[in-house]
This record gives sequence, C-alpha cells and structure tokens, in this order.
Amino acid sequence: MAASLFLLSCTYSPSEEAWTAYGSAVKSYMSGNTGAVHLFEELCRDYPRFTEASAFYGRVLFYEGEYSQAASILESIPEKTRDLYSTRLLIRSRLRCSETEKAEQILDRLILSDREDPELLYLKARCRLSAKSPEEALTLLRTACTLMEKQIEIPLELASLYSSYGLYSDAEALLSRFIHILDYDHPLRPAVEELTAETGQKKDPPPEKQVSAEDSAGSL
Repeated sequence: MAASLFLLSCTYSPSEEAWTAYGSAVKSYMSGNTGAVHLFEELCRDYPRFTEASAFYGRVLFYEGEYSQAASILESIPEKTRDLYSTRLLIRSRLRCSETEKAEQILDRLILSDREDPELLYLKARCRLSAKSPEEALTLLRTACTLMEKQIEIPLELASLYSSYGLYSDAEALLSRFIHILDYDHPLRPAVEELTAETGQKKDPPPEKQVSAEDSAGSL
C-alpha cells in the first residue's frame, strides 16, 4: 500500500499552463502553421516529462521526414507510458535511419505480447530483409497478410449499415470480397453468410421513372 502511494505521488501531472500551451501548439499545427513545430520543441524543452506533448512532437517530426529527431524524442518517453502508436512510429523511424537492430529490439518485446498483430509482423519482416534473411521475412509477410485478411469486423459492420439503409448492392459487393477468404471455422463466417444471404435476396429499389409531358398528355 505504501509503495502504491509512493508511485502515485511520483506521477507527473502537467500544469494547466502546460496543457494550455500544448493545446495552442496542436491547434496551430493542425491549421497548417509550419512554425508550430518550434512550439512543440519549446514545450518539450520546458516540460520534458509531458508525455502527450513529446508524443505529438515525435509524430510531427516523423511526418515531416525528420526521422532521427523523431526517434530521439519518441524514445525519450518512458516505455511504460509511451502509447503503442508512438512506439510503432519509433520503430519506423529507426528503420528509416537504417538502425535495424534498435528497431528489432523494440519489435521483439512487442511481438512477445501480441503475435497476431499484422503491422508488427510486417515491420519484423522488414528487419529480416535488412538482415539478409529473405526466407524468414517471407514467412512473416505471409502470416501478416493472412491475419489482415481475417480481420473483417469493420467491413462486416459497414455491410450491416449498408443493408440497414437499403443499400443491398453495396452490402453484397462488400461481403463478396471477404466471404471467400474466411476459414470455415472462422467465428465470423456464420454472420457473414447470413448477411450475404439476406442482401442477396433483396434488390436496390429501381429509380423512379421520369414521366414526360407527352406521356402525361397521352394518358389523359
């Protein structure tokens, strides 16, 4: 209990002033102000323990093509408080800087806790290619592709939404792209088959026929 209280007391909480400066910097950057990068630089200098500011600054540097700086900033964030997205960008930054070993060290720790993340396997494959191990890279890429093909929860939800609005052709077209790649024992296959059958029995309503003035006159 005492240890828990000690850890809580050591948890850093940015001041209101820091949050205000961070919000202004984000707003400035999102509005297209290129000078906002320097605002984040000042934030990280003034508040080195402000995790959110460092993470955003690291992302900005990455997308600005400053990979070495991005890696330095993102790695300065303690691993336990660094979010997964920032860690992925750190790995990509290391790869862009040809620092394969450093990238792979981080990757291996992540893969230990999640062996079915296709992006992590893809990044690991890039490391293996750089290390002249194409066979291992090929195996990793095949596994990553299989996992990506089976992650269809979002397309299934979208197809359901299409169907609920009467857009049956759109729903059917979307489902047809995924039904063939699912294993027969995949837990989502029954739902996909049911929705496919439902949408296949329905048709989009035909467009209303435009009646010309002559047709109207002839019917009188």
